[in-house]
Amino acid sequence: MLVFAAAFAALSEAALAQSAPENAAVYSLGDKNDGVRAMKKRLQALGYFSKDTTIGPEFTESTERAVRKFQAQNGLPETGEADEKTLSLLNAADAVPAGATARPALSALYDENNPPPTDEEKVEAAVRDVLAALFPLFGAR
Repeated sequence: MLVFAAAFAALSEAALAQSAPENAAVYSLGDKNDGVRAMKKRLQALGYFSKDTTIGPEFTESTERAVRKFQAQNGLPETGEADEKTLSLLNAADAVPAGATARPALSALYDENNPPPTDEEKVEAAVRDVLAALFPLFGAR
């Protein structure tokens, strides 16, 4: 039981950490700060800016175009603003780089009859997976 409690606690903390944005900033045209510079460096690493582009702290029209392209490739609404969802996905390991096969839009996967899973449902599914993996260890069938 202690193993189950520890697994559930770890999964709950991980789910909460994923659902709580690290930085609640929204970057848009005209902004100028180090957060914009970091975002642009990540966009450049993913191929949305050329490698020889000088990365500065300004959110310019070319930055807006790069953000729109990133959003289109990653199934997000193409607003051109780097909102919490865009920044979160931009910094995720599974962010789709420029030129790769685009991720389908969330609207194509979910609708009012088939909504996306809640954070609680994601935690429950993860706990079920852990229990299923541990279940053979206890000799039950």
